Amino acid sequence: MATLFTKSHHTHIGINYDELVQLQSMTPANRINNIQGTMLANTQNAIILLNRNITDEHLNDILSENSAFKEHFSKLPNLSINLEAYSKLTDASIINLVNSCPSLTKINLKSCSSVTDKAIITLAEHCKQLEEINLAWCDISEKSVLALAENCPNLKKIDLRSCYITDKAVIGLVTNCKKLESICLPWCKSITDDAVMAIANNCPDIVEVDLRGCEKITTTSVLYLSQRCHNLRTVHLKRSFKAVNDEVLTTLASNNLHIEKLNLRGCYKKDEKSGQDNITDAGIINVVKKCKKIQVLDLAWQENLGDSAIIALANNCPDLTSIDISGCVNITNEAIIELAKRCQSLKMLILFKNPLITEMAYEKLRIKNCMVKVY
Repeated sequence: MATLFTKSHHTHIGINYDELVQLQSMTPANRINNIQGTMLANTQNAIILLNRNITDEHLNDILSENSAFKEHFSKLPNLSINLEAYSKLTDASIINLVNSCPSLTKINLKSCSSVTDKAIITLAEHCKQLEEINLAWCDISEKSVLALAENCPNLKKIDLRSCYITDKAVIGLVTNCKKLESICLPWCKSITDDAVMAIANNCPDIVEVDLRGCEKITTTSVLYLSQRCHNLRTVHLKRSFKAVNDEVLTTLASNNLHIEKLNLRGCYKKDEKSGQDNITDAGIINVVKKCKKIQVLDLAWQENLGDSAIIALANNCPDLTSIDISGCVNITNEAIIELAKRCQSLKMLILFKNPLITEMAYEKLRIKNCMVKVY
């Protein structure tokens, strides 16, 4: 029998292949009643979580023309499907599935490595109510993104990490999908300032921007984004060292007081000619004094960072839950003790072994149920 478990306001249906075969053996009327019986709590957001060993053949059987499943799912409003890491499914399965679910609003295809443009273009053309899609590590190009831009104007969230896309795809997307709240472009290494500036111009209410590893973007576009967008909650700039300096951080913080997650891992760089640091304690202090709701902060490899920045963080961000200071070799006991004293919600500290920090400081965190990971 299909298993029901609830979380938050969603109904999740966990069905593995054996259970589906069992249900398929019932009469059509009983199958429909059985499925519907598990969905009474909330049919607004039904989520199908299938066994990851399911293949194209299995799914095609499930969604065959005379299948009660196909008839039932085609009638569900606001359907959300999670197929993360279903590596055995190909374009054929995804096309069959989306043809059966015209009211699909959310789909997670992360790490579906056999999914290509063919499936995503079909999805875009058939599921025009789509609001969220995760295509991280899928084998797609800008053709998929442009199809989504053309057909899915209600799109709110998209993850394209490590996809082979260009500025053209991002510009097309944000030009047509004005409701975007989250755009994730980690390791899309062809992305330039033009794409980031297009996001700023077309999506002023965007909440999350992930530009990790976008090595071609510079401070020009991130400064512009910081000036235009005032509702940012999550900003990832990991290893985008050309895009960050103290001016960018100060402007970002001044215009986005409600930032909760900030990733600056590996953004530090010393100018070879002038010898100046792009990020200093002053820049971090400006951020934490303005963004008092920060919960997650990654400052790894800010080699010049000192105690003053961490102490300012402790004094201004009481909701901090996680901080990574790996490679910050100038941090001492004083800063760690302040974190323990001020940040009562802190659950995770990550760092490398540092002779300036002793077990005494770590223990002050541990007794408050904060996990300390020292590498």
